[in-house]
Amino acid sequence: MLGNMQQQLMRKMVDVVHKVLGEDATNLLFRTVGNNMASQGGQLSQQTLIMNPAITSAISAVTMIYTAYILTKLIVQITHKCEDNEFELAAKWEMKTCHKVGRYRKSKLLGLSSLEYNSYCCFNSPLSRILQVQIRQQLNMGWGSAKHPDCSGITPDILQTVDWNRIDLGEWLALLKLQDKLPEINEVTLKQMNLEALTGKGARLDFDQQREDSRKRLYDRYEGLNAHHTNNYHHDKTDQLRQYSRDLGR
Repeated sequence: MLGNMQQQLMRKMVDVVHKVLGEDATNLLFRTVGNNMASQGGQLSQQTLIMNPAITSAISAVTMIYTAYILTKLIVQITHKCEDNEFELAAKWEMKTCHKVGRYRKSKLLGLSSLEYNSYCCFNSPLSRILQVQIRQQLNMGWGSAKHPDCSGITPDILQTVDWNRIDLGEWLALLKLQDKLPEINEVTLKQMNLEALTGKGARLDFDQQREDSRKRLYDRYEGLNAHHTNNYHHDKTDQLRQYSRDLGR
């Protein structure tokens, strides 16, 4: 069985080299057991394939193993197709909206092999991610496990316990500075940087001059909600995110 698996892997490697580098490179690297060429006229030999003795005699066994590993990795990279959610995760990570929770291994084929997965919590914006990290760190709130990350939102009850003087927005200010979005700090701009001007009437999103500031909108949004409603929403959202994480892991 082991010999058959080795030969299948060898044929995969020869096939990839043949398609990528051509017939000359294939015959330079590989031969048949009878030391015949591995490829003729664009067709691979059906005989048992080995690495060219002229090459293997010049390298150690350790180097052979490493070469096989590199070629196998090349096969995976060429043939592997990323799923849509993986592209989406990569984009969100580049946009700095994701926090890495951890990594874990998942065994397959009766435990004979395992794959390593990274798990993340992604949010709507870099600022949301920064606040999540700062608040969870301050209140000793964890992120769950790597297999089952807890990416739930911050509830109003938790927000009331946050010491906002201890929230470090240095990373957010640095991002604004890199994008040239940070206004020059002087006496005039300091007077303009208040809650009403930034989030209410006069803000960039105030199209009809009737926009309430974020504090008033937050109170209106949660008016009438009780602890039971909040807990139900929290648990439902957590279940949805965990299911999404499991689907992503597949």
